[in-house]
Amino acid sequence: MERWQARYLQVTLRTPLRCGDRPTGFVARTLPFVPAHVPLNALAPVLVRALDLPETWDAYEGMLTFLSDHLRTTPFFVRDADTGRPLIPGTGQKTMQKLEARMIGARYGVGINYQHREAMEGRLFEIEAINPSLGAGRQTVLTGYALWRAGKGEVCGQSLAMDADGRLCGKPLAQWIQACQWGGERNKGYGALAEVTPEANGSERIWDAAWEAGLNEPALVWPANRPAPMYLAYQPELARVVTGRPMPVVGRIYDREDGFGQNASRPLLVWNVGWQAEQDVRLQLQTHLTAGQVA
Repeated sequence: MERWQARYLQVTLRTPLRCGDRPTGFVARTLPFVPAHVPLNALAPVLVRALDLPETWDAYEGMLTFLSDHLRTTPFFVRDADTGRPLIPGTGQKTMQKLEARMIGARYGVGINYQHREAMEGRLFEIEAINPSLGAGRQTVLTGYALWRAGKGEVCGQSLAMDADGRLCGKPLAQWIQACQWGGERNKGYGALAEVTPEANGSERIWDAAWEAGLNEPALVWPANRPAPMYLAYQPELARVVTGRPMPVVGRIYDREDGFGQNASRPLLVWNVGWQAEQDVRLQLQTHLTAGQVA
């Protein structure tokens, strides 16, 4: 089994980015970050189309299986333009105030009656999104980590390969990611990425925590009493040491009948980003969430 490798990525937004959160009234809220499963899932349709694969269930399922075997990402957080550090929810009131005041914007709309070409009464709505610009010519940058391991596969007769240098089907992983759209509202042009810049060398630490590269799943030891920048799968045996807000997580996946993004994944119970533990916790970075045990 090949060893995992990691790179720190800086992702510059081209358009507004929205990863849906729980709606409030007529407001469609957004998460102030990109969950870990979004970059991986967004790669599947890009690769299917770029490699001229049929847009079928088998192609998407095969591509997601290959990516799940060879790729992981952490969540991606907005970089603070003043300090250069990620703005991670749950790490303090000032962080949330800065995110809400400077990074989150709103777009307004109304439901349309297409038969009569007029606005529908009582159908006003507001969509939150991460702003692509901070003003004064500065674009919004998100930061996180991509992890990969070399390997080969096949989907619908097409050979696939991830090499040790992070080249996927002959192209740098960063180039594939840059071709993606992240989050929801993609039909409105949301989630387009202007640039993806990897650090020059491998990452010896992830979010300033030591990590292990030689296991089936990459793992890191998260220090005690420090807010964590990832969801943590709820496990009763961890409840005695972990404090945080339990919540369900669900996403949209490919549907055999209606196409990409038209079905819902199985809900997962997690502690929200910002949880912390009384003891060090050893975390496994799985495809859609992080599993942990007391270190």
